[in-house]
Amino acid sequence: MSLNVNTFHFDSFDLWTEKMWRFSSPMIVHCENPNAFKGFSKTWELGDLGMTFFSAPPYQAEQTDVELSKAQRKRLVLTIPTSGRCEFNQFGRYVELGPGDAVFHVTRSPMVYTQREPTTAWLISIPLKTALMHVDDPEEICAVLISEATPGFRTLRALLSAMPDDVPNLSDAARDIFVHTSIEMICAIITQMRGDASSRRSQIARQRLRQIKGYIDRHLGDIDLTPTRVADDHSISPRYLHYLFSTEGQTVSKYVLNRRLEESALFITRNKNKKLDAGDVGYRFGFANSVQFRRAFSRKYGTTPSKYLKLTLSAQ
Repeated sequence: MSLNVNTFHFDSFDLWTEKMWRFSSPMIVHCENPNAFKGFSKTWELGDLGMTFFSAPPYQAEQTDVELSKAQRKRLVLTIPTSGRCEFNQFGRYVELGPGDAVFHVTRSPMVYTQREPTTAWLISIPLKTALMHVDDPEEICAVLISEATPGFRTLRALLSAMPDDVPNLSDAARDIFVHTSIEMICAIITQMRGDASSRRSQIARQRLRQIKGYIDRHLGDIDLTPTRVADDHSISPRYLHYLFSTEGQTVSKYVLNRRLEESALFITRNKNKKLDAGDVGYRFGFANSVQFRRAFSRKYGTTPSKYLKLTLSAQ
């Protein structure tokens, strides 16, 4: 496995902002005194394992839905401060941490990170798809304090602390083992935290299902509104998405189809256009063609869209 190491000394707040975008994802970054900003970072890129050690004065980084729409990287990031203190806010949870603590965040959900004092910290990232093999919904583990009492964390921290001196001298084969071991240790902590989160899991599931239903309603006109896309846009596994809808006795695809038909029927009723084009209505609500729309509409309402409109007009 190849090793790429990049070291940066920042005497410009703009350069620091650019670095934040490259390592994590697009953010709005604020600093009280940008002209006096001095920072340092060193990044090791080891295949699926990304590691950055940084030092920076007080600042705040915020990810909103606008920034997330530009994001390309799908990562789970573990922040481990070694001096100073920092704060995270994600999924409606707030956590403050200092040396000896850690916290996960995911790069595909809104968050706020704040340093109120000069801080040095490690940022350890792995692909989100790897994390989803051990937790169906990263909300269960993000913005939750990890301390020395968390099983496995002290071992992981000891392993990572040896990395700057040892990894550059390792053979490719030995480096592969180091990376694999580090990722497995992170996944072990994820698994442990998932078990600890069982008491809040049902509440998280209900909130997540409401969010997903709102998302589906906003994207009914998208032909590619598939379960895979819905899961991916919410940073959860497809298996977990299907589980959420199964708690209501339905499938994701069936729910999307029903919502499309309900909204198309409502549109027909409100439109009152005697020259209704079924193809146009179907396309508006995500159907690939008029034949597909007519068949689905007739199965649900027992009549064609045109006859449905006539029935609606005659009843008024």
